[in-house]
Amino acid sequence: MELTNLEMKRVPDQGKEGWEDKFEIKIRLKAWSHSIRQNQFKEWNAGIEKIKLASGGNRNELVVTLLVPRRVVIQDLWNMGWQNTYVFVTALNIATMGFFWWYTPEYISRYFEKIHDIEHESEIVVDRTPMLKIVWPNQALKAPDLNNVAIVYSFIAQANQQQFESTHRYFRTLGLMAKNDIFYQFEPNIFIEFMSALKDAMQAYGDWDGKSETAEASITGFFDAVPASQEYIEMVREFLHIVDYMIANKNSSRAITLDDVAKAKLIFDAYIRVKAQHWYMDEVARHRQEK
Repeated sequence: MELTNLEMKRVPDQGKEGWEDKFEIKIRLKAWSHSIRQNQFKEWNAGIEKIKLASGGNRNELVVTLLVPRRVVIQDLWNMGWQNTYVFVTALNIATMGFFWWYTPEYISRYFEKIHDIEHESEIVVDRTPMLKIVWPNQALKAPDLNNVAIVYSFIAQANQQQFESTHRYFRTLGLMAKNDIFYQFEPNIFIEFMSALKDAMQAYGDWDGKSETAEASITGFFDAVPASQEYIEMVREFLHIVDYMIANKNSSRAITLDDVAKAKLIFDAYIRVKAQHWYMDEVARHRQEK
């Protein structure tokens, strides 16, 4: 209580002293898409001052430590930490095109602990096939991925309110992905949300005027200019048609699978990655001109 009272009365430091580390906020993320190796964090931890990364208790666990400076008072600590956590986790998922969250679905193939054959005194293995798990490429989280994270993080951090809302919708949809299990499957909802977040983002960043009649041409046109493969463009076009049908008719023209969900997420990821890279190159050019 004494320490709390002292902190509540503390006047936040300004100037150079205000940037000295005061608090640590540690979060632990589970990775469904990447394996975590400590040796990949050397460059990040040396170059990024207020966010430190480490491997956790197993190869699919990432420990993130946010260092909060003295200029932040304890009354603002929760909100400040949450805002930076949201931006980092969003950037991590977009930049790696993978899936990182505080937890992952546990009941993806079974609702029971075990099944026992009493007559034959034997255990029986019965699983849902396929299990409710996206099959991500087996890959390690590497330093180049983290460079992309830094770029996307900076890009999202400078977004205006409308742009922020599109990535916040994406963030909430990641949370829905983490809750998807055999007890309640959210694949259609998740699919709609990722594609709707894409539309929100493209409108917020000026790549679409928001009119339904121009949506397909604007969105596929953006990816065509990247350039992306014709197969990829056709997938984006198909997904736009599906989500429009789902919203208009309250059902789907076909079953929505976890594979569709993963692809819808990757479409949003690809869009933001392209926008972030262009923004970063413009920032580099601007700084060179100023020098």
